[in-house]
Amino acid sequence: MDKHRVVASLIGLAVFTAPGLCSARIGETLRQCEIRYGVMLKVISHSWPDYPEYCFKLGDVEIRVRLYKGVSAQETFHIPGRMLTNHQVQEILHKNGAGTEKITSHHITLPDHSDVLIVGTREFEKIFRKDMGTGF
Repeated sequence: MDKHRVVASLIGLAVFTAPGLCSARIGETLRQCEIRYGVMLKVISHSWPDYPEYCFKLGDVEIRVRLYKGVSAQETFHIPGRMLTNHQVQEILHKNGAGTEKITSHHITLPDHSDVLIVGTREFEKIFRKDMGTGF
């Protein structure tokens, strides 16, 4: 393999693994999320105005962030039409402490054979579910 192919392969690997994505962190401020994910694309607030979704796109991954008490309390990761890789899922879960007493996660397969990974604090999930009328 010549050195140009090696460089191209390394660049492709770096883009594919999306280090900013895998280093996502619950508990960051909106400004820290902007630094990590780039320019915010839009804010969606019509469904739950108290908890708007701040939308970003990093590579081909769509990320939606909800804040509670001024910091990220829920982050949703989705690649339209594709599944997140097992490595991406495990890295995101690990970096956010999912499975601990304070952090929860949901990995959902969608009808279009893509998936959504939702990571958030248990405190926010309780409040969010209560506001949606699905429990407390």
